[in-house]
Amino acid sequence: MTSFRNPPIPQTMLAVRLHGTGFENLRVEEVPVPVPNDDQLLVRVDAAGVCASNLKLLAQGSAHPLVNGWDLTRFPIQLGDEGCVTVMAAGRDVHDRYPAGARFVIQPAVDHAPIRHRERYRQHAEGMEKVAVGYTLPGHLAQYTLATEEILAAGCLLPFPTSAFPALPRRSRSRFPVRSRRKSGTCTFCRALPVLRACRSSAC
Repeated sequence: MTSFRNPPIPQTMLAVRLHGTGFENLRVEEVPVPVPNDDQLLVRVDAAGVCASNLKLLAQGSAHPLVNGWDLTRFPIQLGDEGCVTVMAAGRDVHDRYPAGARFVIQPAVDHAPIRHRERYRQHAEGMEKVAVGYTLPGHLAQYTLATEEILAAGCLLPFPTSAFPALPRRSRSRFPVRSRRKSGTCTFCRALPVLRACRSSAC
């Protein structure tokens, strides 16, 4: 088995975040790379999909059942419900189970009640039995994301064979440039926005 040489983790990253209802509140932003707590993983996003289900989220915002009153203007959410990731760092209580370099697909529908930030939901998340990646759990449309306690507790990390998606060569590990030299529409994240707009005007 090839050993994993952990590349440096930058301080900032690009992410697609939603600040409210509608496309006008969808932004590509440079934000701090999240730091995992004792029960979380920091993972690098190797591949991410753009799903038409995001259109309902954009249309409904905080009223979406999986957002359940979460104030997007105060606490923007990171989109992207589908993707493949590589573990970069693991919290103290989970590092024995999730070594650096392990690769997974994250099941986006997480059958677990919210663990953190329950105060952000309507009625403190009373009655919520499910959360979702790319909704109130951070999604894949970013260079890095967190595999949160809910994801791990629900068994939603699915091992992904390296042979199915070979490791990126060293020169390509920053395939989503942290310091964007982007003009509008040239980076991976900027391209996600017109794809969603195209879905809105089609039958997909």
